Amino acid sequence: MYRQKNHPELKVLKNLEDIESISDEKMILTSFNGFCVINTFADTLTFRPFESYNDKPLGGLKNIYSDPHRNVWISTDYGVARFNPATSTVTNFTYYNSNIGLTPNPDISYSKKTNTIFIGQAQAVNTIVLDSLNIAPAGKILLSDLHIDQYHLSGIPESGQALDLNFEQNNLYFEFTNLNFTNAQNNSYKYQFGGEKSNWKVMSDNTLQFSNLGYGNYILKVIGENSFGLKSSNEFLLYINISPPFWRTWWFNGLIISIISLFIYGIFKYRDIQRQKLDKLRHTLARDLHDDMGSTLSHIRMMSERESMRRESNQSFKTIADKTAEVMNNMTEIIWSINPKNDSLKNIIEKIQEFAIDTLEPMGMDIHFDIDDVPGNIRLNPEHRRHFYLIFKEAINNTAKYSKANRVIFSFKMENKKMFLKFSDNGLGFDPLLIKRGNGLKNMESRAMALNGKINISTGEHGTQISLLF
Repeated sequence: MYRQKNHPELKVLKNLEDIESISDEKMILTSFNGFCVINTFADTLTFRPFESYNDKPLGGLKNIYSDPHRNVWISTDYGVARFNPATSTVTNFTYYNSNIGLTPNPDISYSKKTNTIFIGQAQAVNTIVLDSLNIAPAGKILLSDLHIDQYHLSGIPESGQALDLNFEQNNLYFEFTNLNFTNAQNNSYKYQFGGEKSNWKVMSDNTLQFSNLGYGNYILKVIGENSFGLKSSNEFLLYINISPPFWRTWWFNGLIISIISLFIYGIFKYRDIQRQKLDKLRHTLARDLHDDMGSTLSHIRMMSERESMRRESNQSFKTIADKTAEVMNNMTEIIWSINPKNDSLKNIIEKIQEFAIDTLEPMGMDIHFDIDDVPGNIRLNPEHRRHFYLIFKEAINNTAKYSKANRVIFSFKMENKKMFLKFSDNGLGFDPLLIKRGNGLKNMESRAMALNGKINISTGEHGTQISLLF
């Protein structure tokens, strides 16, 4: 038993009227609001309902007859309809496009001898002689009118032509004509808009309107059917090209990118020029300090040492010579820190190693360096370089003065763009509470903060260890 509640396809049909076999594999079922094609070739019946055609209700259908050409004739509310199962097309014969009377759902019969369909009417009989059936041929689709905002048309474009518009000309109104005038009010139209993969849509009448189209390339296709259900002999085709506003064009975007690139390049170039000027100034300052101040201090030191060597000389000359030597050492470090040639991290590590050797080897200490490959492209600005150097200079001086160590280790490691440095000795260590009274440790901590780094100082009876991470 096949019930509507078990088959949703049948639920759209109401008041089933007639059923007829039209082939070994198909049957037709008519109803008050359409018909249904039943496929019987499978173990389970399948149903394909036709409630409307071209978005128009089929109305009530009743009597069924299949002619020798496998067309199915069905009586309708307005006359008769011919259904082609192979193409699924419906052709209506009504009072408006033929000589059929107004009787709804007329009885139909067929004469094999004359190949004629007989249609019962009120007090009359209509006939359709299949051998001489003359149906109005399919018409041709034409564009009969076109309106575009802010655009003057020199003529109506033909099928296959293109419309080139700017982004403001994006409101379009089309009116089409199907050159088939038999019952023309029942001509129907479909259109496809966008691209080849767009869906076909049924038009409510022979007009189309598109508003506020975005820029891009569109393809408009229109086809039609006459009142007999025959498709138009052509497919109207129109290419619509809407250009983007200038600020959305490739050349404008390229211009903006070029301007931004030039601006960024200008900033970096300006900074590079300023850096070169600063490096030149630093180089000049370092050279002048070395040549002028260095020679003057050397002269003072030599004279002081010479005067201090005399027996009757004042002890003050020796003090002057010592202080001058100390100033010269400090000035040498200042000159080194100013010179842009020493900005690289590699030069700073070498400077620390050199200072450690000069300070600790004369005291008999064994110095061990554990230095990874130092990247040559890492540069520190003068302020960071001075803080970095003075942290380990202070550590080396403290070891020399207080540790009584015989072995020191200086190591450098670099992992994940972080630098880790450690200086340790095997000396006596120190009392942190006593050392904190001075400025040495405080200076080291403040310099580490200036480097955005972290310093750790540990001490004990087995020595002192200072590590810096930044």
